[in-house]
Order: sequence, then structure tokens, then C-alpha cells
Amino acid sequence: MPCASQYRHPACPIPTVEEEGPKTANLTPIYVAVGLAGLGAGVYRYSNTAVAEPKERPKVFNGKDWVDLKLANIEILSKNTKRFRFEFDDKDAVSGLPVPCE
Repeated sequence: MPCASQYRHPACPIPTVEEEGPKTANLTPIYVAVGLAGLGAGVYRYSNTAVAEPKERPKVFNGKDWVDLKLANIEILSKNTKRFRFEFDDKDAVSGLPVPCE
């Protein structure tokens, strides 16, 4: 029987593990298992996805021929500034102009 005071008297026995109460559960194996399962699922997902090759889209401006474009929209930004938007004949086409910063 443990002593009632916080200071141990020489006549009081030293409490053992069973007298201290139940220990808390060690959750490390569960954390490791969940982490490994997540890692395995991620590796499986990213290793089995096939990367589709981007198809080569036709370029409108090639630097050789004159290109007529249809005016799609005029947006007035201020009293002396307008934004003109043009449409390509082919909806999948890109301009083909080089972009200086990538």
C-alpha cells in the first residue's frame, strides 16, 4: 500500500510498475504503418500513370506567309487604349511567336 504523502517514508515500499497504473499505448508502429501505406499508395499511383505526349499544335505565324485574322473582340481599357483580340481559323492552333521569358 503506497504512502499518502508525496515524500516517501523509509517504511513505505517503493511503488512498482503495476502499482503506478496502466501505461499509455506506444503508437509508433501504427504511425510507421500508416506512413508506409501512404508512401506505397503514392509510388503506385505515380508509377502507373502514363504520361501522354503533348501533341504538336499547328503554328499560325511561321514568318514566311501573310496571315489574315478575324477580329474577335475589342476591349476598351481607357480613353486612348484598346485591346484587340483575334481568332485563328484553327481553334487548336497556337501563335508560334517566341516568348522571351520562360
